[in-house]
This record gives sequence, C-alpha cells and structure tokens, in this order.
Amino acid sequence: MLRSALLFVTAILLALTAGRAFWVWLGESPFGMAGATYVEFFQRLDQRIAIPMAIIGILGPVLAGICAMISRANRHMFLSLVTACGFGVVGVLVTVIVNVPINEQIAGWNPAALPQGYDTATRPRRMCVISLCTRAALDRAARGRSNTRQYRHKRCVNKPNRLC
Repeated sequence: MLRSALLFVTAILLALTAGRAFWVWLGESPFGMAGATYVEFFQRLDQRIAIPMAIIGILGPVLAGICAMISRANRHMFLSLVTACGFGVVGVLVTVIVNVPINEQIAGWNPAALPQGYDTATRPRRMCVISLCTRAALDRAARGRSNTRQYRHKRCVNKPNRLC
C-alpha cells in the first residue's frame, strides 16, 4: 500500500513538472511578443509560481529516488525510477544553474525601459534551456508513469482476471 501511494504521488509530481515545462515551452515563448509585454507577463507569473514549482520540481526526483530504493527487487521498475530520478536531478541542476539567473535578470528589468540587446541575448538562451528541461521532464514523467502501470501486487500475478 505504501509503495503504491508513493508511486502515485511520484507520478503526479513528475507529471506536474513535465506539464509545467511543456507549458513554458509552448505558451510562454517570448518570440512573437513585444518585449515589454513579455517582461511584464513573466515578472508577474514568476512571482506567483516560482516557489510552488521549486517544491514540486525537487520533490519529484526525491520521491523517485525513494521509490527506486523501495523497489530494488523489481529490476525494471528500479532502473526506470533511477533514470527518472537522474533526469529530475539534471532538470533541477539546469534550472538552478542556468534558468534561475536568467529569471532573476528578467525580474529586475523595467518593462517600460528594456536594456539594450535584451532580445538577442536572453530570449534565445532562455528558450534553449526551456527546450532541454522540457525534454528531460517529459521523459522523466513518462518513466514515472510507466512504473505505476507495471506494478502488480504479489497476490494478483497468477490471477489475470482479478482487479488489483
């Protein structure tokens, strides 16, 4: 029961992280937006979502690692969870090392008076980072979700018609 609950929560957290990364990649692309509009939109959004996403983004890989340790007997599940945890750690490191400094830089801008060359320096770099994080998050969520589907309780292995 505990393992199932942990796998479920892990899958939800990884899926939320992947969904957020996908939305950033798809819906928050700065290309095609006026600079002042993008900066004002980003600053307000970042103020509200930074802490919840940091908590979700860190808890997902941590729970994937805990679930991997609990599931050592099932080799396929263990390897999938270790891989999901690894992608999660990479995503967190890329976010902290690359994306957070860019976000802090944009947070300090005045939308009415943008710095010289803001669109050629920050926008492409931010979107490259977002693309990498999105790919890692989607793979991480897929690995976490595949683990919850493959887990079967011991009493159900030899009874294929029984719902468990």
